[in-house]
Amino acid sequence: MALTKVTFSMIDGAYIDAANYGVDITGVNDSAAALQAAMDACTNGEILYVRGSIRLDSQVVAPSTIGGIVGDGMGVTTITYTKEQPMPSPVYDGSECAIVIEGVNGAKIQDFSLVYTGTYYVPGSPYFGVVSGLFIKDCNDTIVRRIEATGFNCTGFQFISTPPSLSERNTIEECYLHHNMQSGCYADYQKAFTIRGCKLEYNGDVAEGGTGYGFSANTGGNNEDLLVTENHTYRNYRKGIDFHDGFGVVCTDNVCIQDRLHGIFYENTSTKVSDILIANNYVECDPSDVLAAPYNFYKGISVYLADNAAAMLPNVTITGNILKNIYKTGLTDILPIYVQDQTGERTLVNISKNTVRGGNAMFGIFAENSTNANEMIVNIEGNIISLGNLGSYGIAVTPYDPLSAGTAGYCQIINNNILASSCAGPLFSVKTGMKTVDVSDNSAFLTTLGNECVKIENTINSTVRVKNNTISVVTDTLAANKIVYGSQLVTQVQNNVVGGAEQVDTLRISNTLGSNKRLAGAKALTAATLTDLIRLAQDYTHGYYKVKWSAWYNNAQPATATAGGEFVFVAAWSSNGQITSSGLTALSAISSNNGSPSLTNISLTWALVADLSGIFARKLQVTANVNCSLYFEIEAVMSMDETITAPLMLL
Repeated sequence: MALTKVTFSMIDGAYIDAANYGVDITGVNDSAAALQAAMDACTNGEILYVRGSIRLDSQVVAPSTIGGIVGDGMGVTTITYTKEQPMPSPVYDGSECAIVIEGVNGAKIQDFSLVYTGTYYVPGSPYFGVVSGLFIKDCNDTIVRRIEATGFNCTGFQFISTPPSLSERNTIEECYLHHNMQSGCYADYQKAFTIRGCKLEYNGDVAEGGTGYGFSANTGGNNEDLLVTENHTYRNYRKGIDFHDGFGVVCTDNVCIQDRLHGIFYENTSTKVSDILIANNYVECDPSDVLAAPYNFYKGISVYLADNAAAMLPNVTITGNILKNIYKTGLTDILPIYVQDQTGERTLVNISKNTVRGGNAMFGIFAENSTNANEMIVNIEGNIISLGNLGSYGIAVTPYDPLSAGTAGYCQIINNNILASSCAGPLFSVKTGMKTVDVSDNSAFLTTLGNECVKIENTINSTVRVKNNTISVVTDTLAANKIVYGSQLVTQVQNNVVGGAEQVDTLRISNTLGSNKRLAGAKALTAATLTDLIRLAQDYTHGYYKVKWSAWYNNAQPATATAGGEFVFVAAWSSNGQITSSGLTALSAISSNNGSPSLTNISLTWALVADLSGIFARKLQVTANVNCSLYFEIEAVMSMDETITAPLMLL
């Protein structure tokens, strides 16, 4: 370790202080020539040490012999680039970028800020800019750590290589990339590339929807083994994380909040595609950010697999993600999770254990196959979907030309839980020429259902299993909500009503489902009039609940309650994404017990009291003329959580 005498900044190996070469660390004068001289002096792997405020009126290019560039920290060391790019715009060749590093292996670039003060945006031309902060070309094993890049009319960082070669093992960590026009970071022709723990926000321009990415892998390029993990994207004006063309993609543990059009997006336009893993990410939409066409839509997690000869048995896994506030005010063109396959290859699609919450949407989960040349194997399992009005379907799988015999594959939709205000089309829809279809063990609650519960369309021989589904609808708009299927199907349709008889072709609607959760609590009432709050303190409290209550004279519990009753309520997301509730049954009759003083003026006020971090509260008003005890028992008939751990609290 070498320690600079001025700042005591730790630098690995030998270093050269740029200030010793005439760099003005006050930022008053142009230091491009002096900084270039300091760089050129790094002839044997030395680290260039930069400090203070440095102004560059022209580009600097690092020699291949440099070991890296290190400052004292973001906002402590600041390099300001002032050069205006020529008009009309030149090509994207790095010639206008601030710092160029080319043909350097193992370089360390860390701990300073890069700021551009030139023209940021030409109205109507979002891709006019070619000025990036760092332009890194044909480099391996580069580490860029704790660098801020802002204001550039192209990208904060560009990592590229000379085709067809791929640069390898370049890494970006803990950087802050914001307010750049096209993207925070851009990758092309990279292998084993990692971006980890970065903050990527406000990239793009608020007046544009055609650009603005947190991280972007290039369209038409070639990238292999990309790892995007533990990053935080916020209000990028197009997409938070954007994969265009990547072979082997891992996107995990990222937080993508209020990115305008997509949270996480993958598309292979022209190159090969294989494994895609999108797991354990948090995606949140901004419902109020509504743009005019063609940008009046939103997709939370979207995967599009293009048809090209380079595709190689794609394996798409979307699992463990949380999507929140997935809606746009006044719009229905919303798809929380969407996969489209056009590869012509045997494709595996696994969409499992995701949680989706929001308002109006077109689908909850949608997977479609757009070519008849491939076998699509789809597993949609264990997802929780809580939405407002579903414009088409709850969960849908649509292979290519489903009424022909040319498509093969397998589909299972199992153990999913849907809560919605309404669904215009079938709740579960499979338009399929697949060999096997299994729609089983799903739970759903809706206020209204405008079409079939389960609809399977086909004209070829297939095996269809529809079993053990539990679907409850408050207002049935149809005479019967049926399971519909083609006449030539081999079917197994059983046990689709809890506690009811076996149904062969009709899925009955039940509003008296069995209990799977039970919570209880009691509290003494000593005042003549008391307002209590029933609170389920848990984030996953949206569901269908039954409340039983009883009251006893003089704080004692006799064999028969002095008064009591039960009621049912629904807690769900409304069309605007807020928690709403409706009482489905009225309070039961009140009775006296063996001449004991009775309770009077017992009433229910079941209105929203609070909605803080998923905690909702309702109030029950009780007026009594004696001391008494009040007992509540609540059944989560259909909850959006498998385990409710918090007790019922009477406040």
